[in-house]
Amino acid sequence: MTTWLDALKKLETQLATVYDVREAQSIAKIIFTDYFQLTEANKRVDISEIPLFEMQLADVTQRLLASEPVQYITGNSWFYGLKLKVNASVLIPRPETEELVEWVLEKQNLSEKEISVLDIGTGSGCIACALKFKKPEWNVSAFDVSEAALITASKNAYRNNLDIDFFIGDVLKTDSVNAHKKFDVIVSNPPYIPQSDAHFMHANVLNFEPHLALFVENNNPLQFYIAIAQFGKRYLNSKGKIYVECHFENVEAVAKHFTEHGYKNVETKKDLSNKWRFVYAELSL
Repeated sequence: MTTWLDALKKLETQLATVYDVREAQSIAKIIFTDYFQLTEANKRVDISEIPLFEMQLADVTQRLLASEPVQYITGNSWFYGLKLKVNASVLIPRPETEELVEWVLEKQNLSEKEISVLDIGTGSGCIACALKFKKPEWNVSAFDVSEAALITASKNAYRNNLDIDFFIGDVLKTDSVNAHKKFDVIVSNPPYIPQSDAHFMHANVLNFEPHLALFVENNNPLQFYIAIAQFGKRYLNSKGKIYVECHFENVEAVAKHFTEHGYKNVETKKDLSNKWRFVYAELSL
């Protein structure tokens, strides 16, 4: 007889050949509780009595040992208290991006009025969903260049009963974006990793997450921030705000660009790992 608990311990041991021990334990627990829907109450159950369990576990184990992210295997990821769908069309939400959401909420909380917010390059919709979840009175919109990503984002809004306006758009081609209105706040976590950094990245990111949402050309690392600054001049209301996440090496350059292009009260902020990560700017009009 092989119990649920036996199988869990075996998976932990196998994963420890690829991941550190704590991460292996965490991933194994997620697989059993989220993917197989098994809990502590089932820990003495003989897994041979569960149809197809052993075959499915073997398949999942091989995928994990090949560095496929556990979030793509389960199809779920947690972000700011929300359970979101994720797949290969979208990035897995990061803790740093939760910090970006928190900064928006902190700074905008000075005014409780109803405001309009736009999330540029929404991906899974994590930022838009988190903001709408915390501030139901805000009018939240979001766009992405990827239709597949928008489908996922829309499903996440529906899953969490959030009313968000999603539409297709490419911020690098501002004239092609039909936003229909102006906004009080723009927030974005655009692609910002130089292609030259790819060889430093773990296989679970490089081999599975969408490169469209990760990388920028080495010779043009600020292209999305330049486009967002231009977009803001067209689509922000008077005294509108911009919040962006950046590569730690480019935060100063991004802040300088906003300042040089007519934005005021520009601020930079570190993440919890003590790396410069975020930039805030206000439209001066």
